[in-house]
Amino acid sequence: MLTRRETTVDIGSLRHLVKIQQRADQPDAYGQLIPTWTDVLSPWGGFSSLTAKEQFQANQLSTQVTDVFTMRYPVSVTITAGMRLIFASKVYEIQAALDPDKCRTILKLYLLESQTHVG
Repeated sequence: MLTRRETTVDIGSLRHLVKIQQRADQPDAYGQLIPTWTDVLSPWGGFSSLTAKEQFQANQLSTQVTDVFTMRYPVSVTITAGMRLIFASKVYEIQAALDPDKCRTILKLYLLESQTHVG
């Protein structure tokens, strides 16, 4: 069972503005699909290290998770694995998006830092 501390977010911890992007392949002049990324949301949130419990849970979902990003639950967009998160010039692949208390108050994104960087 989750405690109240796990289901609430200190507003001061939501200090990082990021972009959530969704892949949308576009055909080039020759008809080949070129991967492009479209911004779908720019939320404020906070990065944190994985606790031992989160590390265990994350490894059940994916092969590797390096970071967790906590944000308010978005009402306008559904965030799923396969999307990506951009912070500063770093790119993170979203491995899983979980609503820990099932009340749609916060969303935890389990991320894998990519070798790709954006300029």
